[in-house]
Amino acid sequence: MSPTAEQNVEGSMVAKEEVCYRFHSKEGREFTLSKSAAHLSVLVKQMVPDLGIDDDEEIKTMRPIPLINVGSEALALVVKWCEHHKTMPAWEEEKWWLNERDAEMRRWEREFITAMSPDQLFNVFSAANYMDIKCLFDKCAEAVADMARGKSVEEIREVWILENDFTPEEQEKMNNENPWTVVLRDIDIKARPDEF
Repeated sequence: MSPTAEQNVEGSMVAKEEVCYRFHSKEGREFTLSKSAAHLSVLVKQMVPDLGIDDDEEIKTMRPIPLINVGSEALALVVKWCEHHKTMPAWEEEKWWLNERDAEMRRWEREFITAMSPDQLFNVFSAANYMDIKCLFDKCAEAVADMARGKSVEEIREVWILENDFTPEEQEKMNNENPWTVVLRDIDIKARPDEF
């Protein structure tokens, strides 16, 4: 695949003349990401100069960058996000209130996030963390928090397929050492009495 392809993964459009980086997912599948979208990834911004690449011609001929911690499905979604956000200003982590998007962008982001299964969300969240894409990481973190809000520990374990590796004795010890556990459990029982 040419690094200046018109059509990218999952229908993300990249202008034909745009310079693109190439990446290999952990499965070895190749993806392209336009230079204008790649600025969202701190990993890419730091890696490219470290590789001694400083002009567009070198980018066009460079070997794909291996992303050994990012699966193909997650990378496809990351590329789609970045291409859609490539004209957005840099994400202000310390001044989160400056990151407000217009209504159309917020709608697109909400649809993008809610279309993912919990597994996909977790994998994209991990990929955004690995590639240091702050805007995507923050949106995934919000979604994970929303999924956990109001759920018991058991419900969260079920959603995220997490094993409870504590013995009953260890669990009891933790409950006794942390008095908030009892208070929060009582609040949860009062808030949802029909489930008990």
